[in-house]
Amino acid sequence: FTNSGSEANDTILRLVRHGLQSQESYERGVREERLRIAADLHDDLGAKLLAIAHTQPSGPAATLARQAMDEMRLSLRDMASDGVVLADALADWRAETVSRLSAAGIAAQWLADEPPAGELVAARPIGQLTRVLREAVSNVIRHSGARHCQVCVRRTPQQLRLTVTDDGRGLGGEPRSSAGGHGLPNIERRVRKLGGDHRFHTPPGGGTTLTVEVPLALHRAGAAIR
Repeated sequence: FTNSGSEANDTILRLVRHGLQSQESYERGVREERLRIAADLHDDLGAKLLAIAHTQPSGPAATLARQAMDEMRLSLRDMASDGVVLADALADWRAETVSRLSAAGIAAQWLADEPPAGELVAARPIGQLTRVLREAVSNVIRHSGARHCQVCVRRTPQQLRLTVTDDGRGLGGEPRSSAGGHGLPNIERRVRKLGGDHRFHTPPGGGTTLTVEVPLALHRAGAAIR
């Protein structure tokens, strides 16, 4: 009876090891395929978009090409990276946001908590939040008539909170959506996929505030739901 039990345990251990090895091989294959696709997109599509952008540097086609390149780079980072340093992501957000608002003649104010040094967050959620912030800033630039815009990022152990506030015409003015009317649904869809919440409201001084809250623990590198 003892020998039989020992043999059964050995068989179970072998099956478990085989299952783990198979899972590791599968995950390695998936990652290698993602890297191959990312490299192909960068080399082929990226080169074509860059050529378009250089053909007419100030034309509408070049503007669309540069926007497509930014979106492509973000998607490639999502595909090729398991984790993003949160401080680096916040620095990128600040640079892009302040640049876009300033170019539109809107005074920008950036406030952000300093995350722990080297803290990693999964790449895909950071990519989704980057798109949410871009969409929110686009709404401010195109539809709010604002002169000032404040972007605030607060980090707690439980969540990341992103707030975009402008002093424009408010929710009672022109509907807040970008070209094609997909702005607000896109924000809602992306935040919902991250397991978070969002809301629009009018602050006491007027204008509009968008608040996005995403549970941080679900999206740390190595723990993200794929």
